Amino acid sequence: MALAHLGVDPSTSPYMSTEVIANTTGIDVVLDGHSHTVVPSQTVENAEGEDVPLAQTGTKSESIGKLVITADGAMTTELVSLADMDTTTPSYTATMKFIEGIQEQYLGMAAEVVGTSEVDLTVNDPDTGERAVRSTETNLGDFCADAYRIMLGADIGLVNGGVRADIPAGDVTYGDIIDVHPYGNLMCVAQVTGQQIIDALEMGAMYVGEGENGSFLQVSGLKYTINTAIQISVELDEAGSFAGVTDGYAYRVSDVQVLDSETGEYVPMDPEATYTVASHNYMLKEAGSGMTMFGKDKVTLLQDEVMVDSEILIRYLQEELNGVVGEEYADPCGQGRITIVTGPAEDLYADVTEADWYYGAVEYVTENGIMIGVGDNRFDPAGDTTRGALATMLARFDGQELPQTDPWYQAGMDWAVEAGVSDGTMPDQAVTCVQAVTMMWRLVGEPEVEADLSGYTDTAEIPSWGRQAVEWAVASGIMQGSDHQLTPTDPATRAEIAQLMMKFCQSVQG
Repeated sequence: MALAHLGVDPSTSPYMSTEVIANTTGIDVVLDGHSHTVVPSQTVENAEGEDVPLAQTGTKSESIGKLVITADGAMTTELVSLADMDTTTPSYTATMKFIEGIQEQYLGMAAEVVGTSEVDLTVNDPDTGERAVRSTETNLGDFCADAYRIMLGADIGLVNGGVRADIPAGDVTYGDIIDVHPYGNLMCVAQVTGQQIIDALEMGAMYVGEGENGSFLQVSGLKYTINTAIQISVELDEAGSFAGVTDGYAYRVSDVQVLDSETGEYVPMDPEATYTVASHNYMLKEAGSGMTMFGKDKVTLLQDEVMVDSEILIRYLQEELNGVVGEEYADPCGQGRITIVTGPAEDLYADVTEADWYYGAVEYVTENGIMIGVGDNRFDPAGDTTRGALATMLARFDGQELPQTDPWYQAGMDWAVEAGVSDGTMPDQAVTCVQAVTMMWRLVGEPEVEADLSGYTDTAEIPSWGRQAVEWAVASGIMQGSDHQLTPTDPATRAEIAQLMMKFCQSVQG
C-alpha cells in the first residue's frame, strides 16, 4: 500500500499519483493526498496493465477514507462522510480521546495573542474568493516577504507557495501564524546573482494566466512585470525542476527592479551583480519547488537556518510593526510589486510604442518567442542582429529544441549548417537583408520564383548569389523595401529583422 502526498494536479507532473502508478509495478493500492481531490474510488493501470485502486479524501477531514481488503486479497475503496460516522464505537471514542489530549496541550499556545491587524491579510482573490497567492500578488504575500527581508537584513525577500491561510482583522494569535506557515521551514540568507533571481521569477511565472504554481514568488525589495502573452520558455528536467530558459526565447518576466536601500528608489536589477536573498532552507538550500537555480552548491549561505519561518512573522509583527499590521497592507491585491500584463509590446519594451512602424512585428516575434529584448526593458529596434542570432531564430521557427551552448547561438548555427541554411562562417557578423532572406529561402527549399524588381532603384546592389532569394522574398511579400529601395547589403536593424521574421512566418504558415 502506498501512502502518497502526490495528488493529480498537472503542476506536479511527472509525479502525479496516476503517473507513478502507470510507471510502476508491485503497488496494490494508492491512498493519496496533496491536491485535495475527492476520489472515492478510481482504478489506474500500472506498467503491466493491471488495475490499481486510487483514492483521495478531499480536504479538511470532510470524509474518512475506507479501504476494504477481502480474504482473497481484493481491495475496494470508498469515502465515508463524517456526518455519517458512528461516534459511539469504542474505536472512535478511543481515537477522539487521544486527539483531544494532543489538542489540549497546544490549545493554550495557539490562542496566545501575538499582535493585532487592522486589515484582513489574505491569500485569496477578493473578487472570486479563490486562492490567488500562487498566481498573483496578495497583501499576505507582501507581509511574509517583508518579514523575511527586513528581519534578516537582506536585499530581497522571496516567498514561494507555502503561504497557506488568511489572517483576519483583529487579534492575531500564534495559531493564526502557524496556519500561515505550518511546515516549520528554517530561515536562511544567501548571496546569489541577479540572473538566478530572474530565473526564479521566470520559473514562478510559468503558469500565470492559466493556473497556479507552487513556485510563484511573492517578493519584497523587488518589483517585476509578467507578460502572459509571451509563451512559456522555461525548460524542465525529468523531475519537473528548472533546467533553463530556451535560448532565443523571451522571458515572461521583465523590468525586474531592486530596492536601493540608501535612496529608497527602485533600480534595474543587474544580472551579473550579486544580491542577498532571505528565504527558507527548502528553497535556498534544497532547491524546493523546482528552484534548481538555487541549492546549497549554487548559493553562498550567509545565514543558515537561523529561525523557524513562523517565528520570523511574529518577530516582524512585534518588533518592526509594534504589534499592529496597519493600512500599508490594506489592499488585498498587495502594494503593486508584481504587475501582470497580456501584451502589447509597449508594455514590455520602453523603446517600442504603438506609433512605431515596426510595433506589430516586435509584438509578433516577442509573443512567439522568436526574438527577445536586450535587457533594461529595451528591444533596441535600431541595433544589429548577428548571423548566429538569425540562425537561432530560424531554428526555433523550425521547431528545433536547441541545447544550451556557449556561445548561446552555437546550437542554432550548428543546426543552420546541417540544414544547409548557412555555411556557419562569421556568426558574430551583423546580418544584411539579402543574407537574411537567403537563409529563409534555403530553409523552405530554395523555390524558383520570379518577381519584378524594376520598381526598386538599388537592385544592382543585390549580389548574384542572393538574387533568387530576394525575388522569392519580394514575390512572397516578405521583403518590401522602403522608398523604392531594398537596401540589400546594409546591416539589417533589429526592427527590420523582426519585420522579415514576422512576414516569413506568416507566409510559410499560410
